Amino acid sequence: YKTMQKRADYERKIGEISPKIKKEFELIPEKFKCNWILDSLTPFPKGINHDRVFSKGRSVTQPVKKEQKSDHERAFKEFGAITSSTPDDCYAIFTDGSVFPAVSGLDEPPSCGAGYVIMKSGMSSITGGKQLGNNDINVGELYAIQCALWRLSYRHPADRKGTQVHIFTDSNETFNFLTTPGKISKYYRLVQQTRRYAAWMKKYEFVMHWIPSHLEGMFEIKGNSTVDKLARKAADNWRFSTDRR
Repeated sequence: YKTMQKRADYERKIGEISPKIKKEFELIPEKFKCNWILDSLTPFPKGINHDRVFSKGRSVTQPVKKEQKSDHERAFKEFGAITSSTPDDCYAIFTDGSVFPAVSGLDEPPSCGAGYVIMKSGMSSITGGKQLGNNDINVGELYAIQCALWRLSYRHPADRKGTQVHIFTDSNETFNFLTTPGKISKYYRLVQQTRRYAAWMKKYEFVMHWIPSHLEGMFEIKGNSTVDKLARKAADNWRFSTDRR
């Protein structure tokens, strides 16, 4: 009853809060509306502008054509310049999502997975993957960042205030979702969840970077290649999991 009462109050006030939020609310399927409301009522820390939790860092110049070796070399050098300009005690996080498409003619829905790697000088890498079931690639990309933030939260109490966390993603959509103020889409609630996780870790300064995927050979970006494998493994494992049956 209390949930339904909150929903009724929220629906009355939602237009006053923000036309953009109202538009996003209308996109949510009916059965998910109550959960969406309860989640959206979870506050950000006082004084935090949710649109500014993730700042835009320097990214590799686009486009990077996979068939052009010169593009691979240029992208690799640009990535090296980005990482060499970051502080020695910062974190570098690589994230990725992966989806195996539905199999035509078989009762085989798409399967989604997420992967992440957390690196820091003098620290062993922290890696992980998560099965996400029947979801699309943007869900996988955003959840990969959430999973990395959750693992990072265990280190938060011991880190100094102002520690930089550089997040590298090969998803333009994810980069824009998290760094562009007022950007509304059907992923808005997931974006806001991700922002909240980051906002409550007040010692950290989060910086987003776009990097290309699947650079090969001597120009491979190892962190990105690792998360690609982790995300693919998680998506593939769900295809054969009993949880989906």
